[in-house]
Amino acid sequence: MVKLNFPPLEFSSEALQKRDLFAALTIGIVLALVSALWFLLDHHIPNQDEAGHILNSLRFQELFLTPRPWKGHWWIELFSVNTFYPPLVYIVSALLKCVLGAARWVDVLVACLFTFLLSSSSLLTMRLAGLCFVGSCIAPVIISLYPAVAALNHSYMLDYPLLSMVNVGLQCVSISGDRCLLRKGRPLAGFILRLCCLTKQIAAIYLAGAGAFSFWKLS
Repeated sequence: MVKLNFPPLEFSSEALQKRDLFAALTIGIVLALVSALWFLLDHHIPNQDEAGHILNSLRFQELFLTPRPWKGHWWIELFSVNTFYPPLVYIVSALLKCVLGAARWVDVLVACLFTFLLSSSSLLTMRLAGLCFVGSCIAPVIISLYPAVAALNHSYMLDYPLLSMVNVGLQCVSISGDRCLLRKGRPLAGFILRLCCLTKQIAAIYLAGAGAFSFWKLS
């Protein structure tokens, strides 16, 4: 009987080098620019759900432009703009609109930002998992070519930011499971994990298994 011996999955910060960070930055920017070009060539009209998310970000923009943090009513309005979804994506979009203005290209910029996060975090996670450099560089491209990912990338829904932040969360779990980064990266990784869960509630479910594995490995 033939026995297959698979090497253990080891997450190690030693796998990350300067070229990995440079590759993650470069590939993330390139794929974000490709996403921007796609939006430039296709002026699709947002559907009802997409328009609702855009309107929510505009409402957050209005509240940020007229801040009254000393009044309880302002906080109630802030956290009741949408009582069904967490506010992270709305807050990011609203802050950019406060600086750059409420324009369509700002919503495209938000989508490109999450494309950058998805691509760069995928590469770095693969490197932390021990995948070779070339394979890690190819991974973000393959992920972006998935039909479902490509479809979500070209919309203003929360599902694409969810996908991106779950990938960022997996990278943070990889860092948290590395004893070499016990004091350096784990506090920041824990904070980013909390932000990931503020993208959409189901992100916590996706990251729970990976987090449990990381905790078991450390123990």
